[in-house]
Amino acid sequence: MEKDRALARFQAGLWVCWFSLLILPLGVFLGAVGMCAGPRSKDGAAALLSLGFCGIVAALYGGFTVLRGIRLGTWPVRIFDALSLCSAVLVGFAGWLYSLEARDYLYYVLGRGH
Repeated sequence: MEKDRALARFQAGLWVCWFSLLILPLGVFLGAVGMCAGPRSKDGAAALLSLGFCGIVAALYGGFTVLRGIRLGTWPVRIFDALSLCSAVLVGFAGWLYSLEARDYLYYVLGRGH
C-alpha cells in the first residue's frame, strides 16, 4: 500500500517535470525572449513574474518528487528520470530568468530605478 502511494507521487512528479516545459513557450509569448526582451507593460510584467514563480515551484516540486522516488524504477526508468530532472532544471532556470526580468521591469516602472 505504501509503495503504491510512493509510486503515485513519483509518477505525479514525472508529469509535473514534463508539463512544466509548457512554461517556456508561454514566457516567449509574454516577451521574455528576443532582441528587445522584456515585458511591455505592468500587466505583462506581473504575468511574467507569476509565470516565473510557477516555473520555479513546478521545477522544485517535480525535481524533489522524482529524486525521492528514483529508487522505485528499473534502469531504463532511471534514465528517463534523469531526463525529467534535466527538464526541471531547465524550467527552473527559465522561471528564475523570467522572474528576474519582470522584477527589474517593475522596479524601473514603479519609479525606484531612476
